Amino acid sequence: MKKIIAHSRAAPATSWLVALFFGVSNANALSLRSAAAETFLGDVRPGSVVVLSSAARTAPSVENAGGEPVEVFVTWEVPPPERLRDGFDPLPELKWVVMKGESWTLSPGQKAEPRVSVHIPKGRRLEGAQYQFDCVFRARSPGGSKATLRTAVLLAVGEGSAGDVPQSGVEGSLLVSPSKGHLDDVPIGKRQSASSKTFRALKLANVGESEAVVRLTPMRAWDESLRIEDGYSPAPNPNWLKAGPPVRVPAGEFAQTSFKLEIPRQTRYRGRKWVFVVAIDAEQDGRLSRRWWTLYVRTQDAEDERER
Repeated sequence: MKKIIAHSRAAPATSWLVALFFGVSNANALSLRSAAAETFLGDVRPGSVVVLSSAARTAPSVENAGGEPVEVFVTWEVPPPERLRDGFDPLPELKWVVMKGESWTLSPGQKAEPRVSVHIPKGRRLEGAQYQFDCVFRARSPGGSKATLRTAVLLAVGEGSAGDVPQSGVEGSLLVSPSKGHLDDVPIGKRQSASSKTFRALKLANVGESEAVVRLTPMRAWDESLRIEDGYSPAPNPNWLKAGPPVRVPAGEFAQTSFKLEIPRQTRYRGRKWVFVVAIDAEQDGRLSRRWWTLYVRTQDAEDERER
């Protein structure tokens, strides 16, 4: 089944940059092309080493789309605040990035891809963090024209997915209430219980004949059957929402579970409307099933805070 994957603002499928040098015909204009404006690495474990070319769907690369040879240099940079994707912070240290191949002379139509690995330090403190660094290609033609092309590399540390679970007939024996949750005027920079006047906790009722073990996982990918309310976009970091431990629900009984929510204190997160998508996975008699649940969140803006 086709999946919807959300990790940041949508990026164009192809990233172009064209720089013209006065006195040069359009046929020989300096032009660079990349396969994507961003590269995403998800569910990276602390202490691991990730090679972009094998782990990412589209690794940073550059193509000479002009009509003359160009010299290309590549570097890695920490982006300024205005270039950060929602949900991502600057990479703490560029020494995490190790690269082989830093310059090429590319003929028209020729491509190059740096060999890059990212070394994630060990430590639980990185769990749930999301970082960004930029791959910057700088080109120069024999005539002196210059051009720059950037690819954002987005890195999510920790688990943002519970894996694929096949659908089965046991889904009907677990009832969930409410069908979705809403939280308004959520303050930023504060860890709190994800509850409101209309939503206190998620109730799980087992109407089957055997015990159910239920796990809840905030997700960054889900299938296209899920419909999102108008005006809301996917939460840029599913790890801002923390679910409790697995819940055992005996046959014929009910249980409830709650969430913790913490959105970083950053101005760009004021007055935003996001949806967190949670996978509810139930195991009964060795069979697994999954249903989706959504929590809609609107953060406080500056006026909301002044009123309080």
